[in-house]
Amino acid sequence: MPRHRYLATWSSCLLLALGACEGVVVVDDVDLGGSGGSDQTGGMAGQGNEASCPSGTFDHDGRPSTACQSWRVCDPGQYVLTSPSRSRDRECAACTTGTFTSRENERQCADWSDCEPGQAVEAAGTTTADRLCRICPSDTFSDDQNSSDCADCPADLVSEPGSSACEAVGAGGGGTGGASGGGGTDGASGGSGGSASGGDEGYGGAGGGTFTCTGAGILDGYYDADTEHCGEAWTGGTDDAMIDPPCGSGTCFVGDELCASVELPAWDEAEAHYPQAVVGWNFRQDPGGALQNVTADGSGITVHYRADGATGAVRLVISSGGTDYCADVTTSPVTLEWSDFVTECWDVVGHVPLAAGAPIKHMMVMANSNDEPQTITDLCLDAVTFDD
Repeated sequence: MPRHRYLATWSSCLLLALGACEGVVVVDDVDLGGSGGSDQTGGMAGQGNEASCPSGTFDHDGRPSTACQSWRVCDPGQYVLTSPSRSRDRECAACTTGTFTSRENERQCADWSDCEPGQAVEAAGTTTADRLCRICPSDTFSDDQNSSDCADCPADLVSEPGSSACEAVGAGGGGTGGASGGGGTDGASGGSGGSASGGDEGYGGAGGGTFTCTGAGILDGYYDADTEHCGEAWTGGTDDAMIDPPCGSGTCFVGDELCASVELPAWDEAEAHYPQAVVGWNFRQDPGGALQNVTADGSGITVHYRADGATGAVRLVISSGGTDYCADVTTSPVTLEWSDFVTECWDVVGHVPLAAGAPIKHMMVMANSNDEPQTITDLCLDAVTFDD
């Protein structure tokens, strides 16, 4: 879950088909009048049964006397080629190799994720499931994209979890780090493979960088949680989710809270729109500095959060090596083991848990849409504790 900072919006296209038939002008399959006919209903010739077809059905033969038929369902492994209406069925097409959908009625097939150096392929991608990656454990490495396995380090070298190379003992880890912020581009299916996650600009090593974390708490969008974890906070949204403040860094928060208000539209299953909104926090980052990874040490994490007014699912999401791991939550505070975070909360099969010792970059509290609009007065990340 997964795609994510930014305010993403979408717009839909209305195709307007104009034509004439025996003096009847038809607009978007709705007869606006003209000469009478055998199917004339309420003074509108040729309209058939479509006006009375309920949502999710269509008039397949133009006859008022026959029942409306349900829209076709595009199964996982397919995408919606043509959206349905009251006068036409939904059309589906198959995903091509290298792409997938894992839910019904997806608008497009998503590309398989790439397992970056420092990872190995856990499960190959199919047309119904993404490629799954695992973090290379300590003293192993992978230096190619989509490596089939992690290689052992030579006897005189070592590596941190998620390493793309081995190094001499005491040489110090650390990567280059990535730009701060929360900028993905597609989180709509909570989506098949995306979420409203932060961007994947870079991954610093767990031992790199110099930080001055003190445990001072939250001030103006910077959360100094303890002596090891401090970084900027941010917000994000997808599919017309309106979040205030909208920001890709901590500069838009004021005071001692990381809170946002959210207007979350209802999902649109026919168009496969699933709005989400997040408040996120970078685990290791000097104010205005480069974002780096930390290690998922200890047993897990305790999170205090708020999602006042949310009626859809609330999730905590942790990013590791370009993959989002998520856990559904219902109460606050909540204590979770690292293995409670899995790939794609919404997928009932193929869960891959977050490994203890994995490099982790940021976390989010995420509000998800359901079948009704939501006004969330406070979507907040209040406190995070790394458990021994």
